[in-house]
Amino acid sequence: MILWRGFLELILNKFASKLINYRVSHLICFFLASVFFSVCLAADVYKWKDLNGKIHFSDRDPNQSAERVALRPDIGEERAEQARKESKEFVYRQQRKSDFQKEEIEKVKKLEREKEHKLAEQKNYCSKAKRELRMLKAAVPVYRTDKTGERRYVDDAQREAEIKEWSRNIRGYCK
Repeated sequence: MILWRGFLELILNKFASKLINYRVSHLICFFLASVFFSVCLAADVYKWKDLNGKIHFSDRDPNQSAERVALRPDIGEERAEQARKESKEFVYRQQRKSDFQKEEIEKVKKLEREKEHKLAEQKNYCSKAKRELRMLKAAVPVYRTDKTGERRYVDDAQREAEIKEWSRNIRGYCK
């Protein structure tokens, strides 16, 4: 039994780095263990009576006259093939489920990145709005550059309108 356990650990250590999903690795481990243990269970079992009439079971025939006992009937090639097919289908479904979960995780991460980006843009716009409002409220001349590159100074009415607009923007973006 220790030999099988060591063999399974060797196989899992060799291939575990290549396995993508934790659940899939457990599934493969279970599948391999069931295959190896079924080989162990397939050993011959012998039944005999000792001199006192006590019945014994063993995997060795002690006196070359013990009766061989069948532990399970032969399942047949058709049922074995069906079991292999079902096993492959199960592994395939688990892999698809794993792939779907990975896609969902990626979608959530993408939405989080987009949300962080939007919050950063909002924070930058808030800072800009506060800077503009401070500048407009200061008692200094303010100008805007037109399409031709010339300075156009802001008059008092335009200044008041921009102060209201930037104040409204601050209330909307700076929460």
